[in-house]
Amino acid sequence: MSRPKVSIGVPVYNGQRYLEHALRSLVDQSFTDFEIIICDNASTDNTQSICESFAASDPRVHYHRNEKNIGANPNFNRVLDLACGHYFRWAAYDDICAPTYLQRCVEALDADPTAAVAHTRTAIIDETGRRIDNDPAAMAAKGITLREIQDPTRKLNSNCAVSRFADVLLRTKWCFEIFSLFRTEKLRLTGGMGDFYGTDKVLLANMALQGKFIEIDEELFLRRHHPQQSSQIKTAAQRAAWSGASRTSGFLVSQRKCLAGYRNAIRVAPLGVGQKLACHMVIARYLLQMNKWSALIRSSLRARSAAPTGQPTIAN
Repeated sequence: MSRPKVSIGVPVYNGQRYLEHALRSLVDQSFTDFEIIICDNASTDNTQSICESFAASDPRVHYHRNEKNIGANPNFNRVLDLACGHYFRWAAYDDICAPTYLQRCVEALDADPTAAVAHTRTAIIDETGRRIDNDPAAMAAKGITLREIQDPTRKLNSNCAVSRFADVLLRTKWCFEIFSLFRTEKLRLTGGMGDFYGTDKVLLANMALQGKFIEIDEELFLRRHHPQQSSQIKTAAQRAAWSGASRTSGFLVSQRKCLAGYRNAIRVAPLGVGQKLACHMVIARYLLQMNKWSALIRSSLRARSAAPTGQPTIAN
């Protein structure tokens, strides 16, 4: 069996509401040299039958089921471990890709060997699949603003590794690029997802030191905004339970792990001494954003006192 050009990893838990639409958007891609690896995290809904149906009808789809729920982050790592493609992409159970998404991203990485990541512009859809980021009335009805679903302008395609690292740390909140197309060998150098909530931003910072991010100027990635997604988890304990952290971690514990991840990314990056020093200065700038830290701590404390404890019902 020949090695596919692209591996797509789909980690999922109880994703029956949106999963079929997400998988259909993947198997219908115009670029066809790929495999889809689904890791079902011991779902208790109709997820298994949906996945088995796709696997039975398309030999590119491979279904694996965990005997027990191992947490979201280990499940993300499991699909990466099983991948054999030259390029790799994580795909969420609830998002949609336009038919030319893979084709455009593969073309971009093939054309630029200095690039580590390729992605397209992102549009936001709601539970029904309706686009909302270009509809002020729809957003107002949901009580959200553009600032809540979009990052500011960044230059992740810069030739300067320090500049890319700074843009991830200082100007990235939503980390939509975690669903980009990665060079598999570079992605594996990061060690994958860590055992803490917020590891996606650490991974992107690591990748920013590995190479450029190409953003294709087409809206081919549709990110679904809905109440069951992981960004809606309120408490630190619930976030730790969802991510599969090795221990229940509070806000400050999670932040310490993030900082350790940023420092390790600098340590292993192919940079000179001066560049590594500049990256450590970026971390210092990040730590000096005291207004951001105080707001996060206040938000964490309010959520802890208001929300019930226990594992959240988040699907992936």
